Amino acid sequence: MIVDMLGDQARSIDVESFQNDITSFKSADDVITLLIHMGYLAYDSKTKKVFIPNDEVRSVFLRAIRNDGWEEVIKAIDASEALLKATLEMDEKAVAQMIQEVHMQSSSSLIYNNEISLSSVIALAYYSACREYTLVRELPTGNGFADMVFLPKRTSSNPALVVELKWDKTAEGAISQIKSKGYVSVLKEYKGNILLVGINYEKKSRKHQCRIEKFEM
Repeated sequence: MIVDMLGDQARSIDVESFQNDITSFKSADDVITLLIHMGYLAYDSKTKKVFIPNDEVRSVFLRAIRNDGWEEVIKAIDASEALLKATLEMDEKAVAQMIQEVHMQSSSSLIYNNEISLSSVIALAYYSACREYTLVRELPTGNGFADMVFLPKRTSSNPALVVELKWDKTAEGAISQIKSKGYVSVLKEYKGNILLVGINYEKKSRKHQCRIEKFEM
């Protein structure tokens, strides 16, 4: 659950069973509810979902996980960092393979049936990028919406990432859509480098494809 929330996802929990103390934990939901009361997590009473409220808290969780030996979660974090590195190095084959692995590991909780499901897996795969980027989903561009835009924070020297997702089409087609609809125009005030990232999931083969190109304003 924490890994999903690090990936900018909200998760449903039951807060009713919590006994309002720190000794009567009966489930993982009780522990999560305590973290809500302590201010480490936020809770939406309408959707009954919990989420990490900001980047500062996300960083606290990342440090705690590394220091306390959560081996499986640490592996996931390391994989996410490797994915970002491969993306920045424009290693398309490695990016496609790593996203494929995240999909397989998440298949029990995330069922692919459209681009929204694909978006959830991509956000999960790139959750460690939140330390250097601000993730904006469905960013309005004037000619549509860019699926995902990673804007580097002021302290980062990394390029911005414009990510377009496709379902049963092509990664090249995703790149073409970014260009033809002028999605990068929304970044006209941004002075750094930009990478265009197209990711496609082919339902029949259950494989991902990736295409990455540099873009100059």
